[in-house]
Amino acid sequence: MPDLDGSLRDYFEHRARMMGSVLAVPVEGEGGEGLRETAFRATSKNGFRETEIVVELCRARSFRSISGMNEGSIDDLTRLVDVLGIRETADQVKKLLSNGGHLGKDWVRYFDMNIRRGHVVKARRVAPRSLRKADRVEAVWSLRPFGFDLKTKEVLLDHCPLCERSLGWSRTFGPSYCDRCPMANDPFRGAVNLADYLQPIVDVDDERAIDLVASLVDPAAATFGDPLHPQLKDRGSSEVFQLFVEIAGRLDGVAAGWGKGLSTKSIERAGRTLLQWPQGLDDLLAGSSSCDSKQAGNPFNNLHLEQTLSAEMRDLLKARKERIVALQNVGKSGGIVSVIVGTESPRPSKHASECHRPARSRSSFFVDRDAPRAWLPL
Repeated sequence: MPDLDGSLRDYFEHRARMMGSVLAVPVEGEGGEGLRETAFRATSKNGFRETEIVVELCRARSFRSISGMNEGSIDDLTRLVDVLGIRETADQVKKLLSNGGHLGKDWVRYFDMNIRRGHVVKARRVAPRSLRKADRVEAVWSLRPFGFDLKTKEVLLDHCPLCERSLGWSRTFGPSYCDRCPMANDPFRGAVNLADYLQPIVDVDDERAIDLVASLVDPAAATFGDPLHPQLKDRGSSEVFQLFVEIAGRLDGVAAGWGKGLSTKSIERAGRTLLQWPQGLDDLLAGSSSCDSKQAGNPFNNLHLEQTLSAEMRDLLKARKERIVALQNVGKSGGIVSVIVGTESPRPSKHASECHRPARSRSSFFVDRDAPRAWLPL
């Protein structure tokens, strides 16, 4: 037997001691899987039909089925990792277990992010083309805002084409199979391979915008080359994703996250807004109508009041809106304004140790020295 390094030897010794209270065949998380998806695959790999077995083995109290695993406590999820046999050095596990808690009852864990509970569908959804490449369910397919796979652009399938019932998490014949249709001559094998039922490909015009969105929420997405603007990067993926959803929801004219998925065009435009930040937001604020709070025609008038966004993000949005309003007021008056342009940041996060206010710089293209001046943050 080859020599094993210390950590690997400890891992196998621990598995041997836990025999009877862990799955016999350990698994590791594969590309794009969350803990729920790994548990689903591990159940069938170990020969079980009901996924309840992993919940029982980890003695979970914070969730009763793997469909509610995103709401689980760290203690229960840690025990589940042990049951499945995933090593705690795996990136998937480190991201999840580093997430210390939720922001409130309407939030759940998604890897190292906190996202709105309404953004996660309870039913299982799959992309048949991706199933043909790898027999696994990807976590990003469970995000309600997206009705298609962000990588292949294939429409997601959420029901069995044969029995027409929703795909679930409580029973399994394997990730690629309908969980409700057994073979007539073998009740332990699935009859409907979902990979055989290819779905339409959505039309996408702005690949870069889709790639940016995927980089926020899909751990299996290709590395995104263009970095976010520092104002957004400093806020983190959770806040940027929530901002994205709010922007796209307003473009669609629907409440974000609690109904059907977002349209492809709104996903693209919201992604492009983030790519071209802050000008992308300014274009929305100054778009179809005035940002004057007395006029409600522009759906982005009150974006800075959205309570699902952090106080720091709301401050950032408010500063951008005030800038646009000031410019519009100048345009209405027909006068020329000497503008002092600065780079003042919104209030610092409570985790920040200190804040330095950048020096203001005078714009070089306004020439009327006697005109009134306005402070406009960039």
